[in-house]
Amino acid sequence: MHLLQRHPKNHVFGLVDRPEAVKSILQELEQRGIAEEDVQVVRRQEDAQTTEPDESGSRPLEVVARAAEKLSEEHEFSELYESKVEAGEYLVGIPTSDLIDKEAAHDILHEHGAHSINYYGQWVVEELET
Repeated sequence: MHLLQRHPKNHVFGLVDRPEAVKSILQELEQRGIAEEDVQVVRRQEDAQTTEPDESGSRPLEVVARAAEKLSEEHEFSELYESKVEAGEYLVGIPTSDLIDKEAAHDILHEHGAHSINYYGQWVVEELET
């Protein structure tokens, strides 16, 4: 798992409210050939005594330098992600590739209870699910 990029391209992001759901997502992705270190997961700072990932594999929000503000120029999505992470939800970013396309990434997030699912392409942010 790595830190969020300024504008992560070719990723599908969604918000998840339970650490168990994050673990399930990571397990399903591993079964599909996506390494855990390629998935981006962010949690709020209050949950962390360290900068290391917790048992869900997520990193605290402060560690990624307020990552939600830097996800893109699309302020409404950035602000939503930041406020939800600060409220205790987890932001999960699945990279798209030949192994998993944006529809499959959306489906995985949706099946595990994610909401506010968006695709970040090279020049576009596409709302997939509110």
